[in-house]
Amino acid sequence: MKKTLLTIAAALIAASSIAQNYSLNKAIENNSPLPQQKREISLRQLAKKPVMANNGLVLKTEGADTVTVNPPAGTLFENMYVNSNSYGLGWGSIYRQVVDGGIGGVVEGNDGNIYVKGPISQAYVWMLGSPWIKCEKAKGDTIVMHTPQMYAIDAADTYYIQRLIPSEDNTTFVVDTTETDIHFIWKNDTLEQVDDCLAGLTDATGSWFYMGDYNIEYTVNPDQVATIPSQSVSQTVQMIYKSDPTDTTKTSTKDLEMYANPDYDEDVDEGNPEIYLTNLESALLESPIKGTVEDLDEDTAKLVIPGGQYLGIDETYNSHIYAVTANARIDSSSDTPSFNYDLVPSITLKTFDEDSDTAKSVWPASLLINCGKNRLSIVSEYVVPVFAVKEYEAATPADPVFTADDVRHSTNFDLLHFTIPTVDVNGKDMNTNQLYYEIYLDDKPYTFTTDVFKGINRNMTEVPYNYADTNYDISRDDNGRYTIFFYDHNDYDSIGIQSIYKAGGETNVSKIVYVTNPVLGINGLHTDANASRPMAYYDITGRRISSDARGLVIVRRADGTVNKVINK
Repeated sequence: MKKTLLTIAAALIAASSIAQNYSLNKAIENNSPLPQQKREISLRQLAKKPVMANNGLVLKTEGADTVTVNPPAGTLFENMYVNSNSYGLGWGSIYRQVVDGGIGGVVEGNDGNIYVKGPISQAYVWMLGSPWIKCEKAKGDTIVMHTPQMYAIDAADTYYIQRLIPSEDNTTFVVDTTETDIHFIWKNDTLEQVDDCLAGLTDATGSWFYMGDYNIEYTVNPDQVATIPSQSVSQTVQMIYKSDPTDTTKTSTKDLEMYANPDYDEDVDEGNPEIYLTNLESALLESPIKGTVEDLDEDTAKLVIPGGQYLGIDETYNSHIYAVTANARIDSSSDTPSFNYDLVPSITLKTFDEDSDTAKSVWPASLLINCGKNRLSIVSEYVVPVFAVKEYEAATPADPVFTADDVRHSTNFDLLHFTIPTVDVNGKDMNTNQLYYEIYLDDKPYTFTTDVFKGINRNMTEVPYNYADTNYDISRDDNGRYTIFFYDHNDYDSIGIQSIYKAGGETNVSKIVYVTNPVLGINGLHTDANASRPMAYYDITGRRISSDARGLVIVRRADGTVNKVINK
């Protein structure tokens, strides 16, 4: 597809008259990571694509005829590093995406086949899953993916992965009628696409559904998350950074935890002392980045932070996450100026004061949290960071703000709201990295489990203040107000929230703020048999809103069930 796709980049998709607004020549070259999108409507409704008759095209599935969601038995190569060129379905448009650092996998099956996980990279955006697609071994290192194979089932519609090529008029992708197989090389733990075609998503008629990848490559990721040495002690530092490209005097702050070896002796120990910083990203709070302290015997010591440091995987973005270093520049090519960046191997911060408790970088040094390590797809950006030691003493946290109005019932879940103040009982600021909360059902602490909450990676009773899951069940706004979709709403008479603060060598707690379990919530009734009623839409406060409102929307369907959706 290296040449062919360029020839159709200016063409319109002509799969249907209704879908002609999906234009490749208007497709945005997307450079920002796209998180998973919650949706209430089906994929077909989202694309505004008509339900078409089968038109006589009968798909003969040569490979798997079911969606395989669990790794088949065999030798597993998991969390591989994916590179590809892709198309994805946006809200009312198509985008092009250069994938660097996507998540994939390969299994050398005990049955003699090779299985490839999630080769359609942008399917995760609409939560279509990452199925294992079967490939057969051929001559030498070649493996063959027979298509079509089932990829996902969405709202009773079945979707397939198929070999696609440009149509004769270069207006869309169509099923290749001369060849249905897609060939790969599997050698030295690397999977590489050989054929010049799109591994695309189609419906049961063989019509392209606006997603697909070419130039696919999976490699084993050798990078590991750094481990903080056991003898290290922690110190809170406040990171101050530029946050407004229209006014570079404006700054924002973020509390980090710094770890260092207190027993380091420059006269005895070899090498430069190392420091570790955590809490850079809410999805990977415990993953550290590492820096080295140089020139300790000089008036100005230096903290050098290298780029390309691995933090782990974030399923929200279906990506390997890295801390990368860059030089910032202000891009004024559009009406609204923005920061843009050029990757550099490292950034350096210098300490100037006598106690060396502040380390400063200078323009244009920047620290970025990024999807992948080879090209920019930025999750968080910290421009010209300054690290300053910040002391927090032991304190009793202020009580959570939680009332009966903050508990809203629906058929499938309770919607909880509460605010965790970030000050103590005397109004002094606390370190949010050391602030937690617990939910109580009657008199027992509640544990969030991975069985119930699919977006968490471990069971939690104490939830970190800065934590957000990957399934939008646990989230917090900028004012400290939490929204939690709580699934155990039939099991308590009262519910309580407690703040926990671990600072200054002590653990202190607030009072448990209880409310009686309300009977009615946003929909007033748990079930309504009148299935002919139209849908109703609410914001997270329970206020009735329009169906096209942006942000997190609670949708009450005609059968009385309630779901959540994020509208872009």
